Amino acid sequence: MASPLLLNALKVLNNNKFSRVILVVGYLREQIKEVIGDAYQNMKIEYAVNSIYSKTNTSYSLELGLEKITGENEVYIFEGDVMFEEKLLEDLIQFPEENVTVLEKYSNMLDGTFVTLDDKNRITAWTHKSKRPVGYTLTDKYKTVNIHKFTGRFVEDTLKPYVKQIAAQSNGTEPLETVMDKIVRDKKMPDWIDYLKVRASWAKVGNDTDPYKLAYAYSKYGSLVNGGTILEMQLPDELPLSDLKPESTNSYEAGLEWRMFQNRLGIDFTYYQSATTDQILAINTPVPSGYTSKLINAGKIRSKGYELTVTGTPILTKDWKWDITLNWGLNRTECIELGGGIKRYTLGSTSIASVVINEGGKYGDIVATNAYQRDANGNILIGDDGLPLTETDKVIGNMLPKWTGSIGTGLQWEKICLLML
Repeated sequence: MASPLLLNALKVLNNNKFSRVILVVGYLREQIKEVIGDAYQNMKIEYAVNSIYSKTNTSYSLELGLEKITGENEVYIFEGDVMFEEKLLEDLIQFPEENVTVLEKYSNMLDGTFVTLDDKNRITAWTHKSKRPVGYTLTDKYKTVNIHKFTGRFVEDTLKPYVKQIAAQSNGTEPLETVMDKIVRDKKMPDWIDYLKVRASWAKVGNDTDPYKLAYAYSKYGSLVNGGTILEMQLPDELPLSDLKPESTNSYEAGLEWRMFQNRLGIDFTYYQSATTDQILAINTPVPSGYTSKLINAGKIRSKGYELTVTGTPILTKDWKWDITLNWGLNRTECIELGGGIKRYTLGSTSIASVVINEGGKYGDIVATNAYQRDANGNILIGDDGLPLTETDKVIGNMLPKWTGSIGTGLQWEKICLLML
C-alpha cells in the first residue's frame, strides 16, 4: 500500500496546485494505485511502471518517468521516501535560481549521499555512500534531501541524455547520484559560461496558389430580371497559367545562445538569410486580351538580417526579482531579378506615391509621383520662377523599417509580478 511518506508528498503537491504528477511504481504498484485512486481531482496522476524494480536503481526509474515529460517549463523530482513540510516546497518554488537541489549541512545523524560545494554554492561533486573514496571527509559536506527543481531546458538538453546513457551503461543499476555527479564534472565551466549553445538550420519550403487559377473555371452568379432569377456564367478576369510552379524558399539560419554569471545575463544572437524564387505574380495585360491580369512565375527575392536579444537580472533575492529584456533586429530584403521582361512590380499605389519592387532594388521602395528636388544637404531646390523644382519616379523611402527594437522589464515580489513593455 502507499506509504504515509508518499501520501504526504502528494498532499503537499496538491496544496501547491501542481497540475500533473508522474509516479514511478514497481513493488506493490497495484495496491498503491488503489489507495491513491482519484483522491486528487485537480491533480492528474500518471504512472510509469518499473517492472524490474528488484534489479534496477533510481537512474532507471527516473528514465522511465522522464519519458513522459516534454515541453515543461519546470520539473520537480522527489524520491518517494522523503518526508517534507509544505513550507520547504513553497521556498523551493519561490527560490530564484534555476536547477536547484535541496541540501542539509552535515551532522552526525545524517548518512547517505553528500555533495561538495564551491564558494558560490554550486555543486562540484556528488558522492554516493557506496562510492566514498579513502580519506573522504563529511564535516565540510552537505547531505542531499532528494528533492530537486530543474528547468525544462535542462531536463531536455542535459538530464534526459545523461540518465539514458548511465542507465544503459549500468543496466539501470546506478543511482541518480551517479548521473548528477557525471553532469557536474562534465559540465564544469568558468563563471562566464553557464549555458552555451550554437545552432544552425536549413529549410526549403514551397508556397502554392489556388488550384482554380491553373485552368479556365467558370463562376456563376444570378441576375434578377422581371421578378425571376437568371443564372449566368462568366470566365475569370485573370488569365490562368497551366504550368504555374509553386514559389520556393531556401532559408539558412545560424545562432548562438549564451548565458553567464549564474544565468543573470543572457545573449541570443541569430543571423538568417532566405532566397525566394518563382514568385507567383499577377501582372497587367492589354485590354484587347479580355483579361485584366495574368499569373506568371518570376523573380528572385533575397532577405537577410540579424536578431539580438539580451536578457539581464540586475536584482535577484529571495523576495525580489527584476528582469530586463532588450530586443533588436535588422532586415534587408532586395530584389535580385524579376524576370519575364518585368523591371518593376507595383505592390500598391495612391495618387501621390506607389510601393514597388524594382529589379536590383529594395523590396517595398516608395516611389513619389512628384517629389521635391534637393541638394546634397537636403535643401529643396527652387527654380527661376520661384517655385520648388520637382521630379517624378523618385524613391523617397521604403515601407520596411531600417531596424526594429523593444525593451521589456518585469518586477516580481514574492508571487506578485508586474510586466512592462
